[in-house]
Amino acid sequence: MPFLLLLFILSFTSGATEVKYNYLPARNNLSVLKPRELELVAKEIYGIKAVRCQENFCQIELFPLLVDYSLEGFSIFSLPKLEKYLGLQTFYRYSEPRLSSVAENITFFLKNRGYLDASVKSILFVSKEGFAKLNLYGKEGNLYFWGGFDFEGNKCFSQKEFYRAYQKPFGTPFSYIDLYNALDIAHKLCRKKSSYKSFVYYREPPRVEKKNLIHFARKNLRETPFLFINFLSNYLDILIENPIAGVKFLFSTRKAVYPKLVIQIEEKTLKLEIEGANKIPKKVLVEKIKEFTRSLPFFSTLNLQNFLLNLYHSKGFFDVKIELLRKDNLLKIRISEGKRYKLEVRVYPNLKNLKLPKEKFYSKEVEKKLVKLVENYLRKEKYLYEGIKIYREINKERGRVVLTLFVINPRKVEISQNFHIAVKNRNLKKFIEEKLEEIDSYKVVAEENYRKEVQDSLKNLLVEFGCESPGVSLKREETEKGIKLIWKIYCPSVKKFGKTVFWIEGRIKQRELEYMIKNFEGKR
Repeated sequence: MPFLLLLFILSFTSGATEVKYNYLPARNNLSVLKPRELELVAKEIYGIKAVRCQENFCQIELFPLLVDYSLEGFSIFSLPKLEKYLGLQTFYRYSEPRLSSVAENITFFLKNRGYLDASVKSILFVSKEGFAKLNLYGKEGNLYFWGGFDFEGNKCFSQKEFYRAYQKPFGTPFSYIDLYNALDIAHKLCRKKSSYKSFVYYREPPRVEKKNLIHFARKNLRETPFLFINFLSNYLDILIENPIAGVKFLFSTRKAVYPKLVIQIEEKTLKLEIEGANKIPKKVLVEKIKEFTRSLPFFSTLNLQNFLLNLYHSKGFFDVKIELLRKDNLLKIRISEGKRYKLEVRVYPNLKNLKLPKEKFYSKEVEKKLVKLVENYLRKEKYLYEGIKIYREINKERGRVVLTLFVINPRKVEISQNFHIAVKNRNLKKFIEEKLEEIDSYKVVAEENYRKEVQDSLKNLLVEFGCESPGVSLKREETEKGIKLIWKIYCPSVKKFGKTVFWIEGRIKQRELEYMIKNFEGKR
């Protein structure tokens, strides 16, 4: 019989509570707890729906206890999978909505595995004591196979291109999950080829035809050898899982489903012609243009022109000229890139021993790289600073960008740390002292994330040890010599084991119960 044994590290005090239940409860000793303690413990017990306590009285609402359930009408090949899918176990408590929805869940499971005619009914009986019995009646019906898709609407891809991306062999059991996956793939293929928003959806009812195994074997082989091999592997799985359905598929025609995918595109696919692009490859430009236009609520040549100007500026081409000409669904982009601007870097104030790589041309990527190098230098040399401001001077006459990185208020200071550890346990105190020796005082001052990480780590250590109301505080003081960090770590008291509480569903002898349950009360 299943049972549940709970041990709680709480500072329980002696007391008793009157407890009432809506159903016959499991064997337990919850009444030895005080109401507040009982509320805390009840949250950890699976099967308790709600607890309401007043003074020395508690009302506990339980879920029904499933004592028996049966599956009737299903083939012997489906039963193991259905039982595993449901995950129900006798002498476990489940909510009535969960038990009542089992029939719907089985229907979904079967239809998603190709049994589109599946029907399931359930009868749930719950006694006054809370004992639940669940009877399920159903049948799978015929196994339907996936035959392919019917496409309707704007054709933004070829069928061969779609099936190559879909990678599912024809003649495998139909699945709604695979259908939803097909919608995503079709949508991605349309977006990849179109600069406009596209919509793909499934339209009921699907076309159904009768086909045999040879038909699907040939169809897969015509597509790719990989699909054919995958089809044979799937067919062997069908023979193992449901030999009757597998044999029928081999010697007779079976029902094949052809879902209809409807494709809608807001406008015609935009064709691009790009002239003059040399420094940025045309292929890269086309992908960036498509990505940008898909993000817009509506297409605008002005927005696209500004996007391309910003793109070229970020690469250092500040003399670029872009002309857009649109006729119907043809968009011509003429680009005069001009020269790429050179780079001159200045850092203020002057930082001793700072060495930056010599970059010939300006770009946003180079700018970010240089800022990162300056930040790394400041950290390495233990500088405190308030930030880095970036100034760009674009000199079109000289074809040069003067990039000035201004470090705000950089200073080197002495950082000291004082630790006040109010912890009585020697082992814990020694462990904390070892942890504190590893703290980087500079990073505590300069990096907020590191500071929070250290504080959380110390507090979690105290909690795991069992400290009640633990605390970790940090105070920063500015002194003439520099910065002083004052840490306070305290653990007022350590939790101890309270009473041993048990909750056992099923039958167990008193002698076995006494053997299993040990009294740890008062121990840490």
